[in-house]
Amino acid sequence: MTKKSAQRGIAAPPLLIAGGVIVGLIVLLTASGALKFSGYVKVDQPTNQTSPEAPLPAAEQPTQEMTAPESGIKLTAYQGTDYTISYPEGWTVQSANSMVSITQKEPSAGILIITNPIGSLAGAKLATIADANKLVAKEQFKNANFLTEEEMELNGQSAWRYELTANNDGTDIKVIYYVLADSKNMYILMGTTTVKNWAELEGHLTASLDTFKLLQ
Repeated sequence: MTKKSAQRGIAAPPLLIAGGVIVGLIVLLTASGALKFSGYVKVDQPTNQTSPEAPLPAAEQPTQEMTAPESGIKLTAYQGTDYTISYPEGWTVQSANSMVSITQKEPSAGILIITNPIGSLAGAKLATIADANKLVAKEQFKNANFLTEEEMELNGQSAWRYELTANNDGTDIKVIYYVLADSKNMYILMGTTTVKNWAELEGHLTASLDTFKLLQ
């Protein structure tokens, strides 16, 4: 990954976001000891998004495997409509409409990928799109504390990366939060586990997130 300067320049005024350009909901649920994800993100008008109450159905499991070069962690490949990602061997994939979650029950950890039409943010700088998502995250993550933010290259693609801590139903969690975009969609990519398990699972989350690649 290649880091770039985090200097934004002039961002779009907050009124653009408050006026309804982007509204979102990201909910982290704790169930059966596992962090599981459900939620939706909307731009302009809702378009067949998943209700946050609806559980994600299990996705068909892919078979292609690889090993992360730096960590040696075994990964399994998954291809979405517009992207590919590899995730730690044995984790569970669930998908519905524009959202995919990849979770491990014990110790609890997860990855969430949301594909969202870019709508009125078409043509905006990535920093502006990232700022819009940060506002959403501040509203949806309880006690969100942003530790770092930077523009960087993720697997050769321009991305904005946030790292934050928050509270999920009484449990302290840590989140790596990426925002990417192309001419049609924005992509929200998150990896999380409890603060308690971060040292053990950060490498697994990073190994997976580093493989995310948009299809051309």
